[in-house]
Amino acid sequence: MALRATYWERRDGGDRNAFGNAAYDFCRALRGVEGIRNCRFYWTDPDTVVILGEAESPEAFERPGTPEVGKAIFSLADLGHRVRDERWVEPRAGQEAYSQAGR
Repeated sequence: MALRATYWERRDGGDRNAFGNAAYDFCRALRGVEGIRNCRFYWTDPDTVVILGEAESPEAFERPGTPEVGKAIFSLADLGHRVRDERWVEPRAGQEAYSQAGR
């Protein structure tokens, strides 16, 4: 399993309700991509959301998105800007990568 967390800040003067709806729409669209198990968003403060995607493998996040994902990401970017992007690897996969590197 792989996780990806992206942090988005609302643009100055942007509507919070529209920003939250755009994050929701992006999550809903991402769930339609092959290999994506789930996607949800969370408010961390009044101006920031974190979108947490769960996939079968890290490669699922690299696959081309659907037209719905493209539309949703541009709508989200119109209302906010991504300030952080984290890819989380489960311990077993991290250990395997470490071992394969000859460590």
